[in-house]
Amino acid sequence: MEHYSQKVLIDFVRGVPSFGRSSRKQEHALAGLQSHFASGCQSCTATLHFWKQVANLAAVENSYGPPENVVRMAKLEFAAMQSRRPAEAVEARIVFDTWQQPALAGVRSVAAAVARQIVYEADGYIVDLRLDRRPHSHTAHLIGQVFDSTSTEKSLGALPVTLCTDRDALLAESKTNSLGEFHLEFTAQHDLQLSIWTHGKPIRIVLTRPCLQTEWDGNKSRTDAGNQ
Repeated sequence: MEHYSQKVLIDFVRGVPSFGRSSRKQEHALAGLQSHFASGCQSCTATLHFWKQVANLAAVENSYGPPENVVRMAKLEFAAMQSRRPAEAVEARIVFDTWQQPALAGVRSVAAAVARQIVYEADGYIVDLRLDRRPHSHTAHLIGQVFDSTSTEKSLGALPVTLCTDRDALLAESKTNSLGEFHLEFTAQHDLQLSIWTHGKPIRIVLTRPCLQTEWDGNKSRTDAGNQ
């Protein structure tokens, strides 16, 4: 008894014609295959069963992979962890902080509603940040802009920006627009690290106690108590 080749059986499983373009030839060949299997050819039947199993595994292979959003978040977290190595990141220093400026007497009573503005400098770049959190909300907003003090011709658009905890857990990520501006929204908490991938080394900014409502209220209470 003749046996069919592996190619013919694979094409049969895939539903690909192996016997020319003529529909009559294909129907005749298909009838011959079915008759051959019905005759009890164990060798061809076993081979056909094997390739059917392979086809079934290939059909569901994509379902075993992780979701695309999980892969994307993992890549971002890995990139954020890499940027925190001292040899690769430039630590920014504070050049201005509104929390270090005395509040005017007439506005001390509304200090809790005032956003915090911080300006950092690192490796020729200026980073202007505004931290804000509305009353009775757990969501904080970080609005920033990157400036290059050494050149006005460099493009500051599409710079990756990530915000992580001190344990490298990613909270938010974005990219700068053509003016170097970016906006991040996250759950307010202590000790955060902001990373900006410039054209040189990445800039790392450590945000200690950024904008918790309890701290705004605490600063306000201490200021009012000192004026009494």
